[in-house]
Amino acid sequence: MTKYYSKNELGFYEDGIHTVEQIPSDALEISEERHAELMADQSTGKYIVSDGAGLPVSVSPAPLTADEIFENQRREEYSKEGVTIAAMVVALWENDPVVIAEIETKRQAVKLRVPKS
Repeated sequence: MTKYYSKNELGFYEDGIHTVEQIPSDALEISEERHAELMADQSTGKYIVSDGAGLPVSVSPAPLTADEIFENQRREEYSKEGVTIAAMVVALWENDPVVIAEIETKRQAVKLRVPKS
């Protein structure tokens, strides 16, 4: 089976699975080995993008900024404490002052543990 990569669709196609009509006109043929390499790279966190010729290549994601690292740390801590958007919405919807106060106490504790830099 022949494999293809479409730069416009950012996807792979295979002639045994997709019909000729389903394979985009910009799709370029790639080898089974190259497809396997790209899938292995993607499983380690790399992205698959197109090079100048429209062929697929894997690239490492850009490093996180300090703000993104901070936001991820806070989000993780909020989640550990059960401070989720869903929990807050339910507490507000049910107008439950006890649960709202508990959530706010947990939220403030996280803000102290993971302060803005």
